[in-house]
Amino acid sequence: MKALIAMLALLALVVVGISLASVSAQEQVSIEIRGERVPLAPGEALVVKLYGREKVTTVYSFPSYVRVELTESFSQGLFYSVITVRPDFSINKECEGELIFRSSTPFNLTLTKMGTASERIIKTYACPANVTLRLLTSLGLDEGLRRLDVSALVPIFDVDPWAIIPYAIFTPLFGVALLLDIKDMKRRKAGKWDLIDSLALTVKYLFYASLVSLLVVVLWTLGYSIYTLLVMGTATIKLGGLLLSLTASSIMGLIYAVAHWRGWYELIDEED
Repeated sequence: MKALIAMLALLALVVVGISLASVSAQEQVSIEIRGERVPLAPGEALVVKLYGREKVTTVYSFPSYVRVELTESFSQGLFYSVITVRPDFSINKECEGELIFRSSTPFNLTLTKMGTASERIIKTYACPANVTLRLLTSLGLDEGLRRLDVSALVPIFDVDPWAIIPYAIFTPLFGVALLLDIKDMKRRKAGKWDLIDSLALTVKYLFYASLVSLLVVVLWTLGYSIYTLLVMGTATIKLGGLLLSLTASSIMGLIYAVAHWRGWYELIDEED
């Protein structure tokens, strides 16, 4: 009888020990997920979205050239959090990092790849309560996206200041040459020169100034696209300044052609 009691007591101790170990293990459960490499184009970011009934504690670790933004909020009884990871591929085309999440209640987590005009879900996870989720991620530049970045053209009619600089430089220079030429023409063609001739010569010089400025803008646009292709992996073309320059040159060319058609340059082009 004593042996039976001792055996039952030993069995109870074993059961209690197993229960305590189970509870302790449950409190310290950790899940590690090693995600696949996520290819990103320049301008794209890895976005982690999660929500649950209680706050989800978030800890992350990435290299210094990776910008991480964390926003948290409560709405209608639910906790929401968004983590945006933006690598600087001009420094390094590959990077690794980790994100650690924990909550006292279950929560859902969604990995997405977000661009300027699109969002694609990569994977979703349902995380139980009191479990530490450790997400290991690898981000890299998508070499397959060495292409023309059309999304960078929106809004297409935005004009950067550099597109105005050539006009600010060459228009005054041609203006000075115009004044000197008008003064010389009045002297050489005294008695024949009138206001129409001055206007025609002005149109001619403005047309030349617009052509030179257009050439500079074209070269700058091509140079910038080549630079972004080599550094960022995607050729970005900004059409705002190019379209503005092309429009200005076309208008001046049309006015110059009409002036020629009306015979405004007969006196200017005739030999002395």
